[in-house]
Amino acid sequence: MDEQTGHRSPRWGRRRAELITDARRSPSDDRHHREKAYAWIQGLRIPFLLLSMMTYLWWENWIISAALFVISVPLPWIAVVVANGRGEPRDKRAGNVYKPALAREQQQQFELENRRQRELPEHHDTIDHEENP
Repeated sequence: MDEQTGHRSPRWGRRRAELITDARRSPSDDRHHREKAYAWIQGLRIPFLLLSMMTYLWWENWIISAALFVISVPLPWIAVVVANGRGEPRDKRAGNVYKPALAREQQQQFELENRRQRELPEHHDTIDHEENP
């Protein structure tokens, strides 16, 4: 148990990091990262195909040439799978997203309640008190 915060520490003495230290990529940064990974994986296909062709032409080694070609075959599929990935999972400790429809509904309820309060007859029991000097 931590004396300062009153929270339990994990088993091996490491503390759980706060939200600020676990900062994740924004959705646009995550998408950009996946686009770059897609381009790199797709770009790797060309060197594999060229190496496959060169090993066959120069060394006449069809085994290495076939292996390099077979490696290049699934690269486009892998690139698409990486690009279509979901990205980083949402942190449950992060705040909820602003929901405009809910905010509009709450504002309408607030205005309706204010209108009802104004339409009620005003009946105040006030006591005036004056002190004698």
